[in-house]
Amino acid sequence: MRHLISKSLVVTAVSTVVGATLLLAPATAQAATPTDDPAPGTPTSVLVLTVAYDRNTGEAHSLICDPTGGDHPKAQAACDEITAANGDFDNLPGDPDNYACPMIDLPVTASVAGSWQGSKVEWRHTYTNDCWMHKDTGSVFDF
Repeated sequence: MRHLISKSLVVTAVSTVVGATLLLAPATAQAATPTDDPAPGTPTSVLVLTVAYDRNTGEAHSLICDPTGGDHPKAQAACDEITAANGDFDNLPGDPDNYACPMIDLPVTASVAGSWQGSKVEWRHTYTNDCWMHKDTGSVFDF
């Protein structure tokens, strides 16, 4: 299902996810270092996933991993697939055996913004159509 999205919606979604993460993070006077362990239950991976079909049509969902949450309809599967790729969206396992994609040119752009296991993530890729996107990305952009 395609929904109208706007830049303000994506900005609001990112702000909400980042704000929620900051509220969940422990308040300390000491700066965190990469070797610091987060407080139990504090998400280390908070992402906003967006699929855009054109300038005015698309959908955005939040995905939180460790612990799993957000409004992504297949959150656990998406987290598992990103974990299998070590957070590298170019190496998602996808679902290559279950798709026979047509050669129809209806471009779709998948993008990610947020953090994965404490590191900043920004990724974007345009596919020939949504079938090729799902084939390459599996559950991650399946919404």
